[in-house]
Amino acid sequence: MSLGNPWDWSTDIGPVIDEAAKAKIDEHCGKMLSLGKLLLQLPTPKTGIFCAPTIVELSGIEELEEEIFGPVLHIARFKASKINDVIAAINAKGYGPDLRASHPDGQSGSGSC
Repeated sequence: MSLGNPWDWSTDIGPVIDEAAKAKIDEHCGKMLSLGKLLLQLPTPKTGIFCAPTIVELSGIEELEEEIFGPVLHIARFKASKINDVIAAINAKGYGPDLRASHPDGQSGSGSC
């Protein structure tokens, strides 16, 4: 995965919008690390306003205090029989615009709640 200039076709992820956004994302990732929920974090360029692409595992959307706008993937596992509870929890939060549900056999779906 390549972090860099968004005008360069080889770049996968560009910088975040400003230092305040970077601080907010970095604070969130630091909190997830301290809670033992951070699964993977890639390195960032030495210069620029970049946040490390990060994967975090949550028990559910209830753990998020607010939506994170950055290269952070939140994963929550749940039993298929609980899908209606998961959707209700997402709807109660009021955010979750880009969601994907995957099934162990490879079936998946995406959309908004």
